[in-house]
Amino acid sequence: FSICAGAGVSHAGYWIHHLSRHYAKKIAGKQITKVSAAGIVDVEFSYCDNGRGPAIFEKIILRSDRQSESLVTTGKSTFAAPIDEIFARTGDKVMWK
Repeated sequence: FSICAGAGVSHAGYWIHHLSRHYAKKIAGKQITKVSAAGIVDVEFSYCDNGRGPAIFEKIILRSDRQSESLVTTGKSTFAAPIDEIFARTGDKVMWK
């Protein structure tokens, strides 16, 4: 297998990084990370091996001090189990579901 990393690119207020994983000359997986100047990070990760694999989507919102304000993760695991998690911080309280 090989990993091909695309250089980070600034586009319309976002910094975008694209990473592909190749296996047997085919794209087997990818990760796309978008980071906005406003502190929003969107991540898309997927990998397919023998017709199955995870597909995960994350949205991270950062506070002005760059600590996590919230994290929402959705998608499916390698064997198609649903992923639906939420982390949120409000003041000095946190919630994880």
